[in-house]
Order: sequence, then C-alpha cells, then structure tokens
Amino acid sequence: MNYNALLHPEVLASKPGYHNNGTELSTLNSNVTPEELNLSQGLAGTLVDKIFVHKAEEAELSGANAVDRVKKRKATAEENLKSHDKRVMAGLIAAAGKFRLSEDIRDYVRERIQEKENREYSRQVQKKTLMMHFMQKFKLLRI
Repeated sequence: MNYNALLHPEVLASKPGYHNNGTELSTLNSNVTPEELNLSQGLAGTLVDKIFVHKAEEAELSGANAVDRVKKRKATAEENLKSHDKRVMAGLIAAAGKFRLSEDIRDYVRERIQEKENREYSRQVQKKTLMMHFMQKFKLLRI
C-alpha cells in the first residue's frame, strides 16, 4: 500500500472522527481492481512478506515436523538425565516426559549426591596425603 491508498474515501470512512461534510458512505464501493493494488513493493510488500514468513514458521511449528521435534527433544532430555550432563531439575525431568518423581529420578539424585560426596572425600584424602608427605620431608630436614 502506498500513502495515497490511505486517502481513499473507503479508508477515510473507517477512520475515527472523520466526517465527509455531514454525509456518510452507506455502502463502500471501489473502482480499484485487485490487480491495481501494489502488494509487492513498499510497506505493503514488506508486510505481505512478513505475513508469509510468519505463516511458514507457524506451519513448521505445528506441522508434521513438530512431532519429530518433540520426540527428539524428549530423547535428548532422557539422555541428559542418564548421562548426568546437566543438573537434575524439574524442567529437564518434564522434558524427558517424567511428571512424577519415580524411582529413576530418586536414583539419579542419589547417584549425583554420592558422586559429589566421593569427589569431596577424594579431595580430602589427597590433601591429607600431601600433608603427610610434607611432614615427612620436614622431619627429614630436622634430623
């Protein structure tokens, strides 16, 4: 559309507060054929292009690919739960299709806690071993 189309009497009649010298159009008649409308260039062309792009994106999200995308997202979430790549959180559990805290989730959480405790224990043992090593060196130096 171009600016002149906005000045058309049919468009102006729909504008709030517009009065055509006391006479109103009872029926909207147009002598413009659809072929004469400029829908490929300018603002109208841009809007039409955006509408097509939006419709294509919408069709992609709700089309046949949507089912495959949901299955792939669910499989990825289940894989992340099993491999412990991510923290076990409600969103990840729901994405995996698990809406109840079952034994699997309990076991995942327990394994994560056990791994964390084992890592902390290993660090403490390593610090203790290092301390004992330095104490022996210190005793050798005193002698």
